[in-house]
Amino acid sequence: MSNEYNLKNNYTMYNDEPEIINPVVLEKALKPFNWGAFGFGWLWGLGNGSLHKVWWIIVADILLLVSKNISHVKIALFFMAFFAFVKLVLSIYFGFNGNKWAFHNRAWWSMTDFEDTQYRWAVATGICAILMLISTLFRLLILSSIHIH
Repeated sequence: MSNEYNLKNNYTMYNDEPEIINPVVLEKALKPFNWGAFGFGWLWGLGNGSLHKVWWIIVADILLLVSKNISHVKIALFFMAFFAFVKLVLSIYFGFNGNKWAFHNRAWWSMTDFEDTQYRWAVATGICAILMLISTLFRLLILSSIHIH
């Protein structure tokens, strides 16, 4: 048996001629941190055929929303902090495993197609992070300019 990885063996319904990938190249391509999986969680999972891997983040989101409605302040703060921590841990886990999940759970035209798609998810994560930072700074600026007498 050959040490080369054949995309058609797994998924390709698109290509007549499968792309042959050296396992060293494949391992290198699947190793980097996946910023799309980290930043977008279940939305990234839906777009990459990996929703079954990231459903836990949906549960954490729901529990985080529910914990905001707890009437006892200390208990509500505890649960909000706990579920925010759980979401952070899950997001990091998704980031480390996202490339493997995406590659093995969706049909790809080629390795370049796979890498380009994951790159676009990473760019989208970066743009959203910058927009959230700007929004937060803007809110802080507005709040600091309000004088309560």
